[in-house]
Amino acid sequence: MLREERCLFNTEQVDTISAVLDEKLAYTTSASHQPRVSSKPHQQTHNHLRNYLTEYMWQAIYSHASMTSKLEQCASFLVERLCLRNPSEPTRRDMIAIILAATDQDCSGDESLGYVHTLKKMMGNARNVFPSGDRGPDQYPEAVDAFMRMYPTAYTPDDPPVQCKISELSFINKQTATLCRVTHGSASGASGGQLTSMRRHVGKRTLQSGDGLVKPEPDPDMRDQVLRYVLSGSGSTNTVDLPKYQAYMQHASGPRVEPKAEVKSEGGTDPSASGHTTRPGLLC
Repeated sequence: MLREERCLFNTEQVDTISAVLDEKLAYTTSASHQPRVSSKPHQQTHNHLRNYLTEYMWQAIYSHASMTSKLEQCASFLVERLCLRNPSEPTRRDMIAIILAATDQDCSGDESLGYVHTLKKMMGNARNVFPSGDRGPDQYPEAVDAFMRMYPTAYTPDDPPVQCKISELSFINKQTATLCRVTHGSASGASGGQLTSMRRHVGKRTLQSGDGLVKPEPDPDMRDQVLRYVLSGSGSTNTVDLPKYQAYMQHASGPRVEPKAEVKSEGGTDPSASGHTTRPGLLC
C-alpha cells in the first residue's frame, strides 16, 4: 500500500515506516511464543500412595501412637522419600484415608478436614527441614517400580516399598468420607452450601418448591394501602366498594387464564347480540 503511486509519502519515509513496522511485528511474534512463567509451582497429584508405603510406615500407621505423631512421620516420608514438595489437597486427603482405613477409625467431617490441614502444615515444616530435596513428578505413576527408576535414591535397600495392607473397599469408603475442602456452614456436611447455592440460584423473588416456581403472596396490608392511595386520588374513597376491589386484585394476581375463543348462551345465540357487553378492567 505504501508503494502505490497515490501514496503521499516519499521513498525515504516509506522505508522508515516499513522498518519500524517490521521491528514491531518481530517483537510481537517473539513475545507471543515465550512461555509464561508462573510464580506458583504446579501441584503434584499422587493417587497411589497406598502402594508406595514401606514396612516401617505401615508399622507407624498401625501403632497406638497419637494421630499427631502419625501425621508427623507421614509428612517427613512424603517430602523426603517420595519427593512430594507441593501435593494437591486430594493427595493429602488420601493419606488421611489410608490411616483411618488401617486403624478402622471413624471421625466427623470437621475432624477429617482438620487432619488434612494439619498434614499440610507439617509437610510445610518438612520442606523447611529439607529445602534442597528433589521434586517428584506432577503425576505419580501407579506402578512404584516406574517411580523407583526415575528416582533410584528414594528408597533404601533395607526399607523398600511393600504391598498395600488395607483392602481397596475400606480405602474407598474412608476416602469418600474424608473432606478436603471447606463448605458453606459446617464442614461435616454440604447442606449449608447447597442451601446457600439454592438461594443464590433462585434469587430473592422466587423460591424453589417441588417441580415449579411459587410466587410469594403479596402483603395484604400493603395492597390495601395501595388501593386506598389510588382511590383517594380520584376522590371516590367513600363510594367504591373496597372489598370488591380487593377481591379483584386477588384474582388478578393469580395465574392468567386465556379467554375462550367463543362463548354462547344456552340458547346458542351470541351474548353480544343481546346488547350486554363487558368492559375490560371492570368487575361485573
